[in-house]
Amino acid sequence: MNSGMGVGLLWLMDPTKTLEDNVRIIRQIHLEKFGYDAVYVHANVKDLPNQIEVDGLPVVAETGTLEKHLFIGVTVERKARMEVAAK
Repeated sequence: MNSGMGVGLLWLMDPTKTLEDNVRIIRQIHLEKFGYDAVYVHANVKDLPNQIEVDGLPVVAETGTLEKHLFIGVTVERKARMEVAAK
């Protein structure tokens, strides 16, 4: 799901929680910080062998994401549209 540059947060996963719970936690933090929902999550292929969805949010395996981390965000284009809409 590499659709260009992304803007978001890098999250070190809590090893005491499931991948799904880590996604839910960082999704809520993203929403509180930016005021809008993320559209994707990337995880390292070693942490996520197959794409999944968590509460409708796609979680995709990417080799460029650090192991034991999640990157959650939106594309630069979508961020710009959201900022214009908020004005």
